[in-house]
Amino acid sequence: YFEINYISIIKISEEVEDKKIIEKIILCDAQKKIYPTLEKIFLNVLTDSGYPGVKIEKKIDFEDLYKKRIG
Repeated sequence: YFEINYISIIKISEEVEDKKIIEKIILCDAQKKIYPTLEKIFLNVLTDSGYPGVKIEKKIDFEDLYKKRIG
């Protein structure tokens, strides 16, 4: 069992008022932006903990998940 607690702070322009756009930014766009960093941190922690060579073969498709959520 592995767990990482990670926080990202995003700022959405006050000009963006449409809740659907804000929802996409938070659930999809921001996730696509931070995921590569989070994945790298996770793999480094595993390697440093004695689990070298672990690879994440299946990437999370946040765009697809978001589309399925609203579809």
